[in-house]
Parts: sequence; structure tokens; C-alpha cells
Amino acid sequence: MKSLRGRLLMGATISTLVVFLLSGLAIYFTVRAYLLIEFDNTLESKAGAIASIAEVDAGQLKVEYDTQQMPEFSRRNDPEFFQVWLKDSQQSLGSTTLGEKNLPRPASGERAVTKLILPDGRVGRAFSMSFPLHMEEDERPSTLPSRMATIVVAADIDEISARMSRLAMLLLGVCGVATGVSLLATRVIVDRSLAPASEIAEKISRVGLADLKERIAVEASPTELVPIVERLNEMLGRLDAAFVREKAFTGNVAHELRTPLAGMKAALEVCAHQPRDPGEYRRVLGECLNAVDLMHRMVESLLSLTRLGAGQVAPHVEPIALEPLLRECWDAAQPIDAVDVQWHVSSDVIVSADRQLLRSVLLNLVDNAASYVTPGGNIRLATAMSDDSVELRIANSSPPLLRDDVDKVFAPFWRADPSRTATGRHCGLGLTLTRGYVELMGGKISAASDAKEFTIVMSLPAAKRRADIPPAEASTTFRRTISSGAAPPR
Repeated sequence: MKSLRGRLLMGATISTLVVFLLSGLAIYFTVRAYLLIEFDNTLESKAGAIASIAEVDAGQLKVEYDTQQMPEFSRRNDPEFFQVWLKDSQQSLGSTTLGEKNLPRPASGERAVTKLILPDGRVGRAFSMSFPLHMEEDERPSTLPSRMATIVVAADIDEISARMSRLAMLLLGVCGVATGVSLLATRVIVDRSLAPASEIAEKISRVGLADLKERIAVEASPTELVPIVERLNEMLGRLDAAFVREKAFTGNVAHELRTPLAGMKAALEVCAHQPRDPGEYRRVLGECLNAVDLMHRMVESLLSLTRLGAGQVAPHVEPIALEPLLRECWDAAQPIDAVDVQWHVSSDVIVSADRQLLRSVLLNLVDNAASYVTPGGNIRLATAMSDDSVELRIANSSPPLLRDDVDKVFAPFWRADPSRTATGRHCGLGLTLTRGYVELMGGKISAASDAKEFTIVMSLPAAKRRADIPPAEASTTFRRTISSGAAPPR
């Protein structure tokens, strides 16, 4: 895996090299095109000069030129060539450099520039055109037009090729040097630009379990790194809160397990201190079994929380009639004293949920309400429906809770009583599991408290009625005072 610094340097180097190469190619072809244009213009000028002195004398084509003024058409080293043809005739006249050879005769008389292989084997360019020949007056009747001729002037481009080769080498050298200098400059810039990231990494490396409250200063960070620093600070905050919760959770688990173990040890030590009658032994064994049962439920709840947090609980969602399942769970509840039960649960409410998880949720909610309702108080159970959700509200008379305490009711092992005294049937994990199960089934749950009541509001996705769920009455509402252990009448 390449580092960010390496990727930046490689990207800058490649992009710089590509820019220089493209610029070099543009310069190369621009200069080449300019030189060729100048070369072609020179050939055209020479063709025009030769055409101006070409004539027909006694029916013969003649071109008399001064070898001093045009030495290129007679020299042996680096010669140039020309050839003139009479139109509609095979008669032609060429430069002395041609010897017995000929230049390619153009098919048309249009002005044109072509590439060709010269008679001596070199690569060259040729300019061709048609022009009227000069004729003596006594040879051309006034009624006839001037005779036309075609001329071709050719020369090698070795000098241009040599110049372009030198230019290409120069451009490659400049490109290489410029790329190297750009790489060094980019390296310095990248190192300085990444220095804040290195400082942030150094600060993060110094963060330990003892100083998770330390945060990285956002003001001292570059603008581009501010979102990363903010997310890092948020992550440190979440980690700090998670470690605090973990420490508190570990302490709570130790406390909750220590209390029944201490009771068991004390009871067993008292029994072992001196002989007692069988009834006393049975009573002590019963207390020990109750303590073991409480610890067993606590361990099972802890395992359920662990599986839930690890994503190992997969809900099997199906349409479920809420009212019969709620009655079933209410039958298992045991109110601590005579209470006034107000049952406003619609019998045709169907939710989309996992049956086992929903049963566990309802058992926890009704057991919590029945266990902590004030003596002689009331419990209200009611449902409300919307297009896509079903709301279940369970309220029990209770002393008011502070706002901070209401926010903690779903925390593990939290109880409003600072002494952690329970009814003997609770380990402080029921509402924690309830919230996890409800959210796993796609629902929501919240708590509220006022001067008279403590209320749990649960919302679950609504489901369409299935054919195998028999229709029931639209609503069942009753109010009755029942004694401990009783259930709502059917």
C-alpha cells in the first residue's frame, strides 16, 4: 500500500511530465510546420524565377539562368532540381543536376507541394505549378493564346530534419530537467502540506485509555483537514463515553453478582456455624436457590445483550395480533398490591414483529409496570394506530422522576432507588434488552414521567391482516380494580 505522500508525488510527477511532453510536442510540430512553410515558399519563389526566364525559341524550350545566381541547380554537393514540361507535349528541360533522370511530372497544373524521393535518393519536397511561356512575337500569332508549361522545383529537407532533431533533443532535455525540478519542488510542498496531518497522527498516537478526554485543536488545523479533525474528536468522544460505560457496566455487574453471592455466603455460614432443624435448612436452601435463579437470569440477560450488540440476533418478522399476546404476557405479571387496571387495547391491532422478541418485550414492560406501580395505584394499557405504525402505551402510577433519571431508565442496572433495592425478581437489564429488541424489529421506544405516572411508549411497524388471523372486535375497553396476581377479564 503506497502512502499518500508517495501517491501525491507520483501524481504530480506524471501530470507535470505529461504537461511538459504535450507542450514539447506542440512546440516541435509548430516549429516544424513553420520551417516547412518557409521551405515551400522558397521553392515557390525559385519556381517563379525560373518560370519568368523560360521561353520557346524556334519551337524549342529554353531556360537560360545564371549559375552564379542559382548555383543550387548546378552544384554537386546538396543539389536542387527543377524540370519544365511543355503542356500537351513530351518536350521538357531540366537542371544540370538531374543528368539523365527526371522529376515526377504532375498530373494537373494546379499549384501543389508534395513529398518525394529526389533523384539522388534523398527525401525532399517539390513545388509544382503551370505558367504561360514567353514567346517571340514572330513565333506566336496574335490570335493564339500563349503556350502553357509545367514546372517542378525540388530540394531535400535534410537541413530541416537536422534542425528538428536538435530541437527534439533540446526539448527532451528541458522536459527532463523541468520535471526533476518540479518533482523536488512538489516534494517540498507536499511535505509541508502534510506536516499538519503528521502532527495530528502524532497527537492521536499519544492518546491512551487514561487521556481519552484530550481533543485535537480544530483552530490549528488546515481548512481541508477540519472535517477529519472534527470526526476524530467525535470518535474520541464516543470512545471515551464507551469506556466510561464499560467501566460502569463492569462495576454494576460485579455489584449485582456480589450482592446475591454475599447473601448466599452469609446464609450458608450461619447454617454451618451450628446444627439447625431441617426446616431452617430448607429455608436457607430456598433463599440460596432464589439467589442462584436471580444470577442465572442476569447471566442470560448479559448473554442476550452480548448477542444483540454483536448482531447475532436475526428477527423473523411476521404479522402478529398484539392484543392476545399482550393478554398472555399480562397473565404472567404479578402486581404487588391491588391496582386499578385500565385496558384500552384494540383487538384488531396487528404488528409486524418477531413473536419471541415481542413476547420478551411485552413481558418486560408489563412486569415492570406491575412490579413498580405504587400500592393502590393504577396501570393503563392503550394502543393507537396510524397508517404505518402501532403505538402501545403502558403507564403506571409512580413517584415523579427527574429528567436525567428518565433518560437513564434504559441504561443497564439503573434503578431509581440509589440503594439498588429490587423486588427480588429484577436484575436491572430488562428495559435495556427491551430497547434493543424493539429497535431490532424496526420500532422505537421511549419513557416519560410526570407528577403521577411513569409511561413507556413503544411504536412498531403495522402489518396488514393475514387470512389466518381471525377478526376481532374493534376495541376492548374496561376498567376494574383487581387484586394481586389477577388478570384483566376476558
